[in-house]
This record gives sequence, structure tokens and C-alpha cells, in this order.
Amino acid sequence: MREKGFSASWYVIGLFLVFSLMMGGFADLQPSEAAVEAQAQEQDQDQEQDPVPLIQEGVKKAKAGEYEQALELLEQALELRPEQAGIHFNIGVVLENLGRVEESIPHYENVIRLKPDFPGGYNNLGNALWKTGNMEKAEEMFREALSVDPEYNLAKINLGNVLLAREKPEEALGIFREVKEKNPDSAQVHYLEGRSLALMGSYEQAVNAYEKALALDPEMHEALFHLGLAWGLLGNREKEIESFREYVSENPDNPSGHLQLGTALIRNRNYPEAVTSLKRAVELDPQSFAAWNNLAQVHVSMSNYEEGLEAAQTAVGINPASPQAYNSLGFALVGLDRFAEAIDAFEESVKLAPDFADARYGLGVAALLSGDRQTAEKQKEILEGLNPRMANQLDGLIQQGE
Repeated sequence: MREKGFSASWYVIGLFLVFSLMMGGFADLQPSEAAVEAQAQEQDQDQEQDPVPLIQEGVKKAKAGEYEQALELLEQALELRPEQAGIHFNIGVVLENLGRVEESIPHYENVIRLKPDFPGGYNNLGNALWKTGNMEKAEEMFREALSVDPEYNLAKINLGNVLLAREKPEEALGIFREVKEKNPDSAQVHYLEGRSLALMGSYEQAVNAYEKALALDPEMHEALFHLGLAWGLLGNREKEIESFREYVSENPDNPSGHLQLGTALIRNRNYPEAVTSLKRAVELDPQSFAAWNNLAQVHVSMSNYEEGLEAAQTAVGINPASPQAYNSLGFALVGLDRFAEAIDAFEESVKLAPDFADARYGLGVAALLSGDRQTAEKQKEILEGLNPRMANQLDGLIQQGE
């Protein structure tokens, strides 16, 4: 679940309207002195054609979700005042809401060109760059926003998020804790602190942060989801399952929740319920490789080999470059006594991942069952360097076959 950046709100008539874009997070709801000053200067221009009514109506349309009409009105305003930073800003926000993120970037660039002391321009440009995959440049823009206004919490949070995405959790943690000092009752900041701690491997502290976030905001479902992940990493299956049960009860149409619940149930050897959860996951997201592959594995564990074969074949179709998918396919075929096909599947798996011990073991088993002791012995030797436990298990099967 990758976090998105937070964009500032509408820029009109010298203040930000109290309107959240909900583009992955919070909008800035505070008036901006820089915006007031910028608009005052801009409105000193020739008043014969006043763009303000067009801006007002455009923002009104946008607030109602009528983004195409809003864009048309704001573009008319821009024709009247092509060098007005506020109009460029609003157009950028509307384009982002229309999913035309790349088109928003030149408008935000114009904002920072025309009003370089306005931090919201840098923040929204950073957010757009982040969405288009340019995280290095996005980080630069968030830092620019903070150089203009060091107390701009929106940019601090965005900077922390992009640092998490760039695998710099230690620096992100410092930023989130700085924000938390002044906003101790912010559930979002406690949640982000937890994300940082989890990426650092501090799972117990992450659990504490997520639980604090949920205490402040019981409806923060992303905190509940990551709480389940943290419990799983701590090996607390009961708490992991409890968290994901609660998550799917509150988010029944989210495939990731059903996938995680099903995976936790597999680890707890509750196979029938795992099948139910994973089937729901693939119903909601038929292209979920992880859900299909896990479903294949749990069916094989229950000796439901036909169902396991079908799920494994679907997983291979979704991701034919996955060694895990061919491994699942191989074990389903072994269960159906289709040893030659199983050998082909395992060989494809080890071709993709030569050090994949599970597939080496499966190849040895399939070879042994088909009468090829030499191949089984070879896989045992390879396994001795990869996974001695599996090597011993395979050796035991070989000895039984003598």
C-alpha cells in the first residue's frame, strides 16, 4: 500500500478554501500569507477583464466534482491572466483530479516561477512528480517547500513519505517525530511513525505507534492493516489474524485484506478458512498473482490437487516469470501423479531461481517418483548447500526407495 503525497487546497481570492482533495491524504486547510500577497499583487493588474468570477465558479465546480467544467472555466481565466500563479495552481489541482497528472506539472512549475516564495507550489509539484514516478525530483521539491516555510507540516509529511518510498526510514522517522511533537493527537503522524519503524525492523515499536493511531482514530484502516503486518512479522499469529479479520470486516471489498488474512490463516494451518479468504481475494482482484499462488499452495496442502492445479496455472498465466508459480504448479502435478509434467515445472522454476530450495526439493521428489534416482541424488547434493533440512528430508525419501 504505497502512500501518496498530499496536495494543498484551492488557491483563490487570497486564501485556501476549506476543501480536501483527498488525493491520498490531507489538503492544506490553512490560509497562506504568501497566497494573499501573491493575489493582491496579481489583482493590481488591469481590471477590465476580471478573472476572479471565473476562478470562483471553477473552484465551485471542482468542489462538486465537476472537473471538466471547472477546467474549462479556469482555462478561460488563464487566457485573461496567463501570468497569474493562482490560476495555474488551481488548474494543476483540477488536472490531478482528472488523472492528468503529467499535464499538471507545467502549471505547478509556472506557480513556482511566478511566486517562488509560495511553498504550496513546490509541495504540489512534488506530489505530481511523485505520482509520475520521479521520486528524486519530488524529494527536492518538498525540501524546497520547507526552505520557504520550515514549519509547513504538509511538506514535512510528504517529504517523510517520499523518503519511506526511497527506503530512507531513519530520516523519515526523524521528520515524522518532529511533526508529532507539535501535533501529538494526529493519528496520521503516529501511523507514519509506525511505517518508518516497521521498515527499520522495529516491529514492537511499530505496533505501539499503530495502536496509538487507532486509539486516536478508530477509522484509520491503513493503520489497522499495517498493524496486522507488524504482528505477523513478530510471529504473533493470533494478533495478526485478529487484526486482519477486523480489517476485512470494515473493508469487505478490499482484496489486499482478504489476501493477508488468507496468508495468515495458512501460516496458522487453518486451511479451510484460508481458502475462503483467498477465493474472495481473487474474486475482487482476478489478477492478484499472490492470491492465486497462495490459493494453489493451500489446495495442495489440503490434497485438493485439481483445484491447486487450476490456481497454479492461473498464477503462471499472470506471472510467467515467477519461480514460485512453477513451484506451486509442480507440487499440484505431483499430487496428480503427473510426474513428467511436474519435473518440467520444477525445472522451469530452478531455471528462473537456481537457489530456490523448495523447487529443488520438489524436483528431487518428482524425479524419484518417476524412477530417476540420479536426478534426485543431484538435487539432494545441491540442497545440502541451500537447505540442509530439506536435503535430509529428500535423502530420507531416497533411502526409502532403495
